[in-house]
Formats: sequence, structure tokens, C-alpha cells
Amino acid sequence: MKENPKKILLIISGSIAAVKSLELVSEVRKMGHEIRCVLTPGGEKFVTPLSLEALSHQKVLRDEFEEGQLYEHLDLPKWADLILYCPASANLISRLAQGLGSDLASLVFLADNLKTPTLLFPAMNSNMFQHPLVQKNLNVLRECSVKIVGPAEGILACGEEGPGRLLEVSQILDEIAEFL
Repeated sequence: MKENPKKILLIISGSIAAVKSLELVSEVRKMGHEIRCVLTPGGEKFVTPLSLEALSHQKVLRDEFEEGQLYEHLDLPKWADLILYCPASANLISRLAQGLGSDLASLVFLADNLKTPTLLFPAMNSNMFQHPLVQKNLNVLRECSVKIVGPAEGILACGEEGPGRLLEVSQILDEIAEFL
């Protein structure tokens, strides 16, 4: 076990890149850190809570109103040493930048009040990533001290080529290590 294990909160939103979250959870645990996952409804279209629970050894949280979980949006940011939004879809980025509290992922962001180091890893189609409103929302988050990491350029799941790819898991782990 790592000498000084950290607590990482991983928030997974609706992007095909969510499939990389399984490897990310596994690698973070191998590093000796504790990891808990919040899965948005969109993220759940790409990965299952059961898979994440098996790899994280923690219950996956999905709904701010789930029985027994009423204050998770307040407790999770207090628990975490680092918050990762990975992958961050255009939808999630917009909700965070506008201060909407419409789901557990965005409520965690608001309840943290920018106290916990936060890394956001965008992943989406190039046209979506380059849209002026998405860029504006990313700038709003940067101004709030959220570190935006990526995206990479390359061939996307849709077959197009350009910016929008989630970084490779090894690159994400490097960013985590830099913060920890």
C-alpha cells in the first residue's frame, strides 16, 4: 500500500470515452489511492455501475436522491483530495460553467465551492469541442481555477479526426500524480 494514499473522486459523464474510466479506476487503485465514482445518467450509457464497483471496491453513486445518499453531494467534496471530471462531456461542462445543480455531478461541483483541486478532461466530437459556447464554458471554468486538461487530437469514435479525444490513461495518471 502507498505510504500516503490519497482520496480521488472520479465523475464520469456521457461520452464514449467513458470506457477508459474502467482502466483509470484500476490504475489509480494500483497506485495505492482510494477512488470513488459518480456516474451521470449519460455515463451509465457507456459503463456500468457494477464494473466500476468491482474495480473501485466502492459503491458507485448516481442519484442525489437515492435512499441513504441524501447528503453525498456535500460529503464527497469534503472526502476528496482531488476531483476528476473524466470524461467531461459538453453537457456536463455547460452545467458546471452555468452553476446548475441538476444532478449529483454538478451538485458536487457547487458544494465543493472550488476548495478541492479539480481536473476536467473534455471528450467529445471536434465540432462540439470547438463550438464557441463550449469554449466559453471552458474559459469560465478556467477562471474558477478548474484545470482543463486536453483534449488530444486524433481519430474520434465517430470516425472524424481532430481535437476531442480523451487523453490516454497514462497521460491522465501523469496529471493526477502532478497534483498529488
